[in-house]
Order: sequence, then C-alpha cells, then structure tokens
Amino acid sequence: YARLQAQPGVTVMANFSFGSAGGSQGFGDIQASWTSGATTRTALNRLSLNQPNLTVVGLVLTKQAIRSFPDKRNPGYERYKFSFTIRDSQSDYINATCWGSEQNIYKIFQAFRINDIVELRNVLVQVKPSGDDDKWRPSTHSTMELNLSAVHSSVRLYSGWDYTEFASLVHIPIRSATECYKLRDVVTAGHKLSGSHINLLVAVKNIGAPKSFISKGGKSLKKNEVTVLDETCLHFSILMWDSELIDLSQTWTARENIIFLVDVKVTFDEFKQSMIGTCDQKTIITTNPECQQAHNLYRYMQSLQLSGDVFDDDIDDGSANAEVMTVAQFIQQQTTKSGGSHFAMIYAFLTTLDIDGDVKRATVHRCSTCKFRVREDDTACSNQSCSSLKLPGTFSANKEFNILVSFSDHTGGLDGVILAGPVAEDVFQHSVHDFITMTTEGRTALKTQLLLERFKVVIKSQGFASQRRSLSRIVSICQADPEETAEQLSIL
Repeated sequence: YARLQAQPGVTVMANFSFGSAGGSQGFGDIQASWTSGATTRTALNRLSLNQPNLTVVGLVLTKQAIRSFPDKRNPGYERYKFSFTIRDSQSDYINATCWGSEQNIYKIFQAFRINDIVELRNVLVQVKPSGDDDKWRPSTHSTMELNLSAVHSSVRLYSGWDYTEFASLVHIPIRSATECYKLRDVVTAGHKLSGSHINLLVAVKNIGAPKSFISKGGKSLKKNEVTVLDETCLHFSILMWDSELIDLSQTWTARENIIFLVDVKVTFDEFKQSMIGTCDQKTIITTNPECQQAHNLYRYMQSLQLSGDVFDDDIDDGSANAEVMTVAQFIQQQTTKSGGSHFAMIYAFLTTLDIDGDVKRATVHRCSTCKFRVREDDTACSNQSCSSLKLPGTFSANKEFNILVSFSDHTGGLDGVILAGPVAEDVFQHSVHDFITMTTEGRTALKTQLLLERFKVVIKSQGFASQRRSLSRIVSICQADPEETAEQLSIL
C-alpha cells in the first residue's frame, strides 16, 4: 500500500505580486511564526485579526470553481472570486477566498492545484460569517477565514526547506475513519439518507472518462463518474462536476487507490433507482489515506482481484483469438503488457488443485441476476445496478466454483490461475451441489484423477497498469489431444 502513495515533486515558482520569500521557519506548532524582513509567517492555529503583512503556507485540500457577480461599486462590471482550503498541520485547516478582476483571478487560479503547497502573502484575516456559509464551502473548525486581493496579495507555489513536512499531510485525512459510512448502510438507508453529506472510505473500482457538454443555459460543463466499492458493497457511483476534482480523479488508478471522501453528498437517483454520491463544494478527498482501515480495505481489494471478482462479469471464450504459447511465453506476456485483456492457449499439466480441504475455499456466492459476488447471509445484492433491487423479494444467490490452480510445461510453471463457474463444472463433471455433498475421499479421488493430466487451456489475462503481473482466468479447458499437442509445441 505504501508504494502507491504519491511522493512530493519539484515545484515551480509562480509569483503574482511582490518578491520571493527568504529565511526559514518551523512546522505546525513547533514554531508559530518567523520573521524575514517585513514578512511574518504565521501558523493557522495562531491567526488573529489585524495582523500586518501576514504570510501563511499550507497544503491545498480542495479548490472551487471561479464565480462572478455584479460589482456594486462599478455598475456594469463584474467581480470574480474563487475559494480554496489550505492546511498546515493534521488538525488545522481554513478556507480562503481570492478576489479580483477576471484576468488576475484566472491567472492565479491556474497557477496551483489540489495537493500543491502554496505560500500566501499579505493575507487578510476575517471572522467567518455566521449562518450557512459552510453550506457552500468545506466545513472548518476555525472561527476565521482568509481573504486575498489579486492586486495586493500574492500566491505562489512553495518550495522551502520544510516542503516535505507539508507534503506529508497529503495522505492524512481530516476526519477519522470511524466517522465513515459503509456503502451497504447508504444503500439500505435509501431515501432516509438522501440529501445528506457523509464521509466515505472506499476503493476505486473504475474511473470514467470526463464528458463535456453544454447546459440549457449555454454554460460549458464537465462531468465524470467514478465507481467505488468497500467490504460491504461492490458497486457505488460517485459523480463529479468540478473540474479540479475531475482532474484529481484522473490521477487515480482503478483497483489500486483508496480514497477518503469527506462531506460527499448522497442522493437517491430516480433514473437509476439507487443511491449515488456527488462531490460538491463541501467535498474534500484524500488519496491513499494513512489509517488502518484504509490498509485493510486495500488488502480486501487485492483479495477480490485474486479471486477474479474485479474481472468483467461476462467472460468471453476467446479461443478463436487465442495465441498458442508455452507457459514461459505466457508469463513473459503478462510482464510486458500492462493493461487491457488478452487471450492465450497453453498445453500444460495441471499441477495444483486444492479441492479436498474445506469446500468453502473452493466456492463463492453470486447474485443470480447480475453475477456479482455476495456474502452467504446477504439478503440483497450489493451491486446497485442490479435489477433485483428494483423488485423487492426477487434476490437470490447461487453458489459457484472459484478455485486457484497451477499448470506446468517444459518451460516453467504458472500459479494462481482462476478456475470458476461452469468451466469448473465441465472439467469436474460435477455440479457445485454434487461437489459439496461429496465425501472428502470422493473429492480426493477427483483431484487424483485430474492432477498431472495435460490440458488444452484458454486463459483470459487481465492486465493492470500499476501492477507487474496480470490476473488470469480459465475460459475453456479440456484434456489435450496428444497429436494436436505435439504439433502445436513443435511450432513454438
């Protein structure tokens, strides 16, 4: 899990007003402020009103879109602003708003992104307005907020000696994982929870391509959908409309990243007839959060990959397109092709088949409607797209084979290949029900019958961009004809 975390990179200065910073400073509560010339840098937990020449440094947690509104002082003109949230310790973060002309605001807005470290100079500290201000911005514990003028203040990327200490906050969530909802609870609550802002700790299952379109009012909009999962639900949709969050989502890797969403809005989608999440102005996202629950969820995601549950639900028989290979050639292909799926045909001996132990290790439960994996005691499908959710009382689950096997030929061995579903029934010549009722001696006899036999096997291999190996699943298997085997191997 640790290897997936982003490392702080090299930043480039982007100054919009006056000179560069000098000197050095402490971090967090170690040293509240320091002075260099006329500039005083202050930690967020030491802010007070009417501080002159105020400078703060922090990690950008989130950043909202630019908005415009009529300028009351200059009728016929518009003022522009955008808000963002910064953090300089594990417990201290604050909202900031930058005001100015269209040109200046766009210039500053484009100079930094979420998870950058920024230095803000000549900042004005104000008391946070009472009322519903937090409805449109992230909720903060601070009673204050920061205001910047595009003319008199400056914003630039920070690269001081303690840069890495600020960057270390990238993976520290601002809330506790104990405050998160499980996806199953969100789905079950339905309308009762609709409209609420909640916290979620989830794994990224799939990242959609951003879509651009024009609204009825003629405004250009972007939208992106990310599919996530946790230990209780394998399919939940998160929608993003903000370009900054959409850009952040494009840095994630499906089936690899864990994300902590603070204040994501959940609603009941009438079209999908299911609950969905939407990231809005209040949402803050931490990628690969440093907490035990995230590590556990990552391991759970890896276990799903090993059992084949993140493969396409419909497995095509790719015999027609399968390339005949030796085991060594197949393994080499797995290491060189980093993404997508491909088929291969091997002629190899079955060397591992663990079916004479606990039968639960050889079987899984799947929804009879959509084939998603469910738990034995589930009363509803965890796939929100499953049609059984729209027809209460129609859910049922089937037990299927799901076994890891190994093959070998004269070039090497191949471990961890998934033998599942009807394909396993064909090779065993037994249904799951018959298999479960067999005695241990009967299963051992079946194992002995199949082990060290040569098979003709078509394997679908699914590559993942961030992994050095692919996951392989058998789509067809039969005992190999000796003459055909000799002919094919002579060509290789």
